Amino acid sequence: LDPIEGTDENGNVLIPEPCAQACEIEATRWIPLSEYRAMIDGTDDQPGHPMMSQVMQVYDQGLRIEEKKVSSVVPGRKA
Repeated sequence: LDPIEGTDENGNVLIPEPCAQACEIEATRWIPLSEYRAMIDGTDDQPGHPMMSQVMQVYDQGLRIEEKKVSSVVPGRKA
């Protein structure tokens, strides 16, 4: 995926604020990568997120993640 950040007239990187998806996500915010890794890896009493752990492994290897659009796998949802 291509980066979405831009730069201002002083060369500072501008990263847009994340947007919550209506009816599915309550709130959004940027967090440090170390905090994100801890969250997706899980703890002894809290399971992690296996798919996002795989995505981070791809990221750590410096590989590109290509965008592919598929129909929703959620029954009754078209997109």
